[in-house]
Amino acid sequence: MDDRLLPLVAVAGRPTLRRRAPGFAVGGEITPQAVRAADPAVLRAAGLSTPKVRTLTGIAAALEGGSVDLGAVETMEADAAATYLTRLPGIGTWTADIYLLFCLGRGDAFAPGDLALQVAAGEAFGLPGRASPQGLAAIAEDWRPLRGVAAHLLWAYYGALRTRPGAPA
Repeated sequence: MDDRLLPLVAVAGRPTLRRRAPGFAVGGEITPQAVRAADPAVLRAAGLSTPKVRTLTGIAAALEGGSVDLGAVETMEADAAATYLTRLPGIGTWTADIYLLFCLGRGDAFAPGDLALQVAAGEAFGLPGRASPQGLAAIAEDWRPLRGVAAHLLWAYYGALRTRPGAPA
């Protein structure tokens, strides 16, 4: 383990790396066809913003039309997979990185654009403020091929920072 991460473990403990079965507990199977057939008003009533509805239906159309293959993403290297996903309208680097980390459980995925990771790294490594996305990406290079584990540790550290006495709400 990178010695710079040891103080984070001392504060936050070892993060729990959870994996659950894919899918949702309620609502039935979600297919591209079902998404495309859904009334946008129903999707908005379920909590999706208009841009998210547009992104979701665009992804469904791409899956249905064969212009994107999520199965192929599972076998790609993390950075290549993120680049592939960001070709989809409405999918930025943060979304792609989080998908790789939480949906595919990719151990080398890392989300340098995540605000909590930036704040935690800034605090942990004595930076004058939060880490920039570029700076955090550079720091995370040392953690390959387990950048995802470091991300979970930084999120746990961020949570511990927010619960300490006197921490901002």
